Amino acid sequence: MLKLSSVLVLCCVFAAVPPRAARGAVIRVPASGAHAGLAPAPRAVEAVSASASAAMAPSFFAPSLAPAPLPLTAAAVFAPAPSRASVRLAAQPALADLELPGHRLWDNWGYYDASKRVYHRFALASARELSEAVMDHSSRIHHFTSFDGRRWEDAGAFLSPGFAPQADAVWSGSAYRAPGHGSWRMYVSARRRGLGAAQSLWELKSTPSGRWGRPRLLMDAADPAFRVRAETLGYHLGEDDGIISALRDPFRDGDILYFAAKGVRGDAVRPAVGRARMVRGRVELLPPLFPPIPASWTQIELPQVVVVDGRRLMMMAVSNGGRLLGAPAASRTGQLFFRLADDGTLERLPRGDNLRGLRLPRRSGLYTANQLRDAPDGPLLLSFHTASSKRKPFTLTPPLTLSDLRKQQ
Repeated sequence: MLKLSSVLVLCCVFAAVPPRAARGAVIRVPASGAHAGLAPAPRAVEAVSASASAAMAPSFFAPSLAPAPLPLTAAAVFAPAPSRASVRLAAQPALADLELPGHRLWDNWGYYDASKRVYHRFALASARELSEAVMDHSSRIHHFTSFDGRRWEDAGAFLSPGFAPQADAVWSGSAYRAPGHGSWRMYVSARRRGLGAAQSLWELKSTPSGRWGRPRLLMDAADPAFRVRAETLGYHLGEDDGIISALRDPFRDGDILYFAAKGVRGDAVRPAVGRARMVRGRVELLPPLFPPIPASWTQIELPQVVVVDGRRLMMMAVSNGGRLLGAPAASRTGQLFFRLADDGTLERLPRGDNLRGLRLPRRSGLYTANQLRDAPDGPLLLSFHTASSKRKPFTLTPPLTLSDLRKQQ
């Protein structure tokens, strides 16, 4: 009798398990299983057909990135680090562009976790149903992982807008490995609602196991005390010139946090690299740096330190256009390198330096590059295809080496 009961139980269990999906099919997560602002667990997919991509798009994100209007009160979303047993979602072929069906991907950054031998990549993402004109203000941060840096798996949504009153929108960031702790820090930009709204910088900390804590506010351009300190040091926090001015694109190098900013030099407002010293959780704002660029360049993006052949350089994108809604589009964009002197100033690279004049091939439709930190074989740059690209717009490029860029000059 006992044996018969066991057989019946096993039969019931097997009957309840759905048959394995056919290759190319999509395993959907019921919509009722997702809470507002929370992403469902990764879905198991061997491959995704083109016809299935559009149908599955809403299930990639919580409702805040579905075609419906974006609610700005979504909670923060954090995805734990995957294990080798994690299921695969739309794994990309080697050296293929990385795309998320139904969504645009653009500014992206990442790091290599040597302890787990996992590449992590984060990107701004928004539904393709939304207009390009509002995608900067309707995005969230999405997370991808890889064991070889070529084939990527979807780890789900990482951070949603609305996690704080200052964060109606989330923007680009970077990662930083805390020395001696085996943990990581994430630095991201956020923005209040409205064109003239202030921006802020935030820090997230991970544990060695890969769990992320809640964002901590570092700087807020709307804080009166911060504004007084910043303007005393020579920062320009207003956005009256139609250009995004301050507190974005944070990048940490040692105790210094760099960010894209504007500063007052003489009687002119010029693009600048903001700086803050971070020691024991305290943030001390420092005077801005002014890169030696022509007056025609009106903004910089993604200032970050990169080590090339033992040299500490600062890499940034410069352009002569604005990024706010209604501002003129950038007609020229370049990715430039400067020598970071011991006193913190920026110097032009000497003539004949193989990095002087090196930039992303704009003719290929690429725009800006961010770093994948701690890459095992030297600096890796992450970019994306713009609307003018001959490839599918708003998809991510494979990681690029400096040698790759030299070949395309």
